[in-house]
Amino acid sequence: MNTTIKKHICQPIHVVAGVIYSETNQILIAKRAIGGFMPGLWEFPGGKIHQAEPSVEALKRELREELAIKITDIFWLMESNHRYHDLAVNLVFYRCQLVKGCQPKATVHDELKWIEPKRLQDFDFLEGNRTAIKTILKNQS
Repeated sequence: MNTTIKKHICQPIHVVAGVIYSETNQILIAKRAIGGFMPGLWEFPGGKIHQAEPSVEALKRELREELAIKITDIFWLMESNHRYHDLAVNLVFYRCQLVKGCQPKATVHDELKWIEPKRLQDFDFLEGNRTAIKTILKNQS
């Protein structure tokens, strides 16, 4: 077996994602860019956690870099593990609020949308995000 692949299987990539709410209780979703990993699928924005970086700080950094936004009212939502072929990913999801006056910009995504939580199941999400959708919908009722 290729040792590079073996390393990925043994050591998951740690990723943080934000379930970002607007003032009107809509959730921001992002469509992954063509040419990248899993293109065209929807996700909750976020990214890799750097070594020794606290996950909340990683979330703030990633959303600042990817969307040019600031967030507040950050609460742990859930954590899950997922495998994409030979890649293991540990995902930490946080519920957060967009800081008033911030407008997200699609700098690394093909598209951004604000949607009602009940519409989450209408979009083709990354498999690793689907467990978070179930948690969000369960918490809405």
